[in-house]
Amino acid sequence: MDDLLYSRNWAFIDAETQAKLGSTTLLTAGTGLGSSIATLAARTGFGRFILADGDNVELSNLNRQAFFRRHIGQNKAEATAELVRGISQDLQVEAIPEFLTESTLPAPIRRSDIVVNTIDFDDPVFLACNRIARECSRVVLLPINLGFGAALYVFTPDSPTIEDVLAEEIKRGGIDAIKTALVLRAVGPRVHPYMKAPIARFLDPGPQGWPYDPQLGIATSVAAALTVGAAVAWARGTQLRAFPDFAALDVWPCVVEPEGGR
Repeated sequence: MDDLLYSRNWAFIDAETQAKLGSTTLLTAGTGLGSSIATLAARTGFGRFILADGDNVELSNLNRQAFFRRHIGQNKAEATAELVRGISQDLQVEAIPEFLTESTLPAPIRRSDIVVNTIDFDDPVFLACNRIARECSRVVLLPINLGFGAALYVFTPDSPTIEDVLAEEIKRGGIDAIKTALVLRAVGPRVHPYMKAPIARFLDPGPQGWPYDPQLGIATSVAAALTVGAAVAWARGTQLRAFPDFAALDVWPCVVEPEGGR
């Protein structure tokens, strides 16, 4: 590993933790948001990556994901692998250019230390990813973009599962209810004023529905920071704030004070 690449980390990541990062394998199940997480993890010192996604890069991805125009049409996992290798040739990078399924998830999960689950919420495989990781005693980091911020849910082998905590919601609304419940939990009881209209439309999209899920590059950067920060804490041996608890950060109040003051 090129020590100079990580020489500026010294005041915040001790040498023992930095060495452990180099031997830690991150599995990103989904490399849309996962592309930003993987590249930040590579810059932080994580040395081994398994990158899985069956989707291709589109122009609309470039507002928030790590790709460039040259990647349009390429498989996202392979494009992310190129970006990660561009940070350091010493990194071990495996690209799986296909959507993971319940039957193909176990192998890469067993070869990983940390699972980053960015599989779409409307795909039941995202629940299977958490379940299989739990069976393999792996920690799962599940980030969500939220406006000008993000939230991170952490699932450990001992923490409650989504099915445990959201049993009533799932019973009433099936898998579609999970996304709503996770978003509303992360937004919290005091919604930032700028989020009120989008949340209202999210809850009642009307007959035409959403044109697209609204997502900002700012939120992706925050989500990547929360996720990689949690991964570093795990490598250091720090206890993580596990589900149903969560970490959240919204950068908009740093610029515009919420209604009613502090």
